[in-house]
Amino acid sequence: MERAVPVKAGKWTGRGLSGAALKRLAVISMLADHFAVVFLENGLLYQMDHAWAALHVDPAVYGLLLRVILGLRILGRIAFPVYCFLLVQGFLHTRHYGAYLRNLILFALISEIPFDVAVMGTLFEPEVQNIYWTLAIGLAGLQFMRRAERFAGEVRWFAWGAVMLVAGAVGHFLRVDYGWAGTVLILVLYLARDSRALLFLTVLLFGLMTMPPEVLIGVAAAGLLICLYNGRRGTIRHKLFYYWFYPVHLGALWALGGLLLQ
Repeated sequence: MERAVPVKAGKWTGRGLSGAALKRLAVISMLADHFAVVFLENGLLYQMDHAWAALHVDPAVYGLLLRVILGLRILGRIAFPVYCFLLVQGFLHTRHYGAYLRNLILFALISEIPFDVAVMGTLFEPEVQNIYWTLAIGLAGLQFMRRAERFAGEVRWFAWGAVMLVAGAVGHFLRVDYGWAGTVLILVLYLARDSRALLFLTVLLFGLMTMPPEVLIGVAAAGLLICLYNGRRGTIRHKLFYYWFYPVHLGALWALGGLLLQ
């Protein structure tokens, strides 16, 4: 009988970007994306299309706004794959898995109303859940992926496939942000963690499956940034800031739009 050999954590050496640097870039990307969606698209563009229609907005101004929104949304495509990659790295190195999962679920609950109000335009939208739920399902799936490593050969791959199927189904059933593809992306990044080429191809395939062609350059940029990871955690102060940033900036953008675009 073939002996099961656990898969080791990826080894990253050389110069590049630390985990802290990747996290800061992901925050900037997310802020750009949500500014485009919440303030410009759901706010300013909506006003131009409806309440301000009688003002006969200059087509050149309208076209410029559309290009700005597209540019920011391309930049925003960096965030999710990078966050997924960092989740995998955090899982590989954490000694407090339970606390990690608890924090994701806690902030998923905290973020749901800010997400629904800012992005969906309603106090409660059951059709789409915020990104923390996607990450929480992915993190739970990673624990089962690790446990499946006790098996050998084809049994291990069958177990990994079963975990992906269940995680994808849960993501789809709960209607989390990025759906089943988002939860499965996390698990595939775990399997591809030892190869920069596979990581890049995984991210690019995810983009091709889930996003329109005009924003794929942002997805490719995410893959390249992940390939620049140097294996170091970097200096991360005020870790809770990164948890709180998501609901707070969504609420702030929604409030800003309400104040300036009335």
